[in-house]
Amino acid sequence: MGTLPGHRRSAEGEEQARLHRELLPLDELGLGTDGVLARIAPSYQRAQTGTVARFLVTVTNPRQHAEALVDVTGAGSA
Repeated sequence: MGTLPGHRRSAEGEEQARLHRELLPLDELGLGTDGVLARIAPSYQRAQTGTVARFLVTVTNPRQHAEALVDVTGAGSA
């Protein structure tokens, strides 16, 4: 990741950029042009209290091994 012409990145900024590249090396992951790792469909849904709302979540795993536990519980006002 470059800097703008005439600007220098601080040592803290350089360290943050290095950590970002190390944790999520976008050039190596092949995420496509939008860079999206997870898609949720439908993206918006209304449900009555006490009913079940179903969503499809498609996750692109950028790492060889990963594990995730997702528990979504929410309360909203009607």
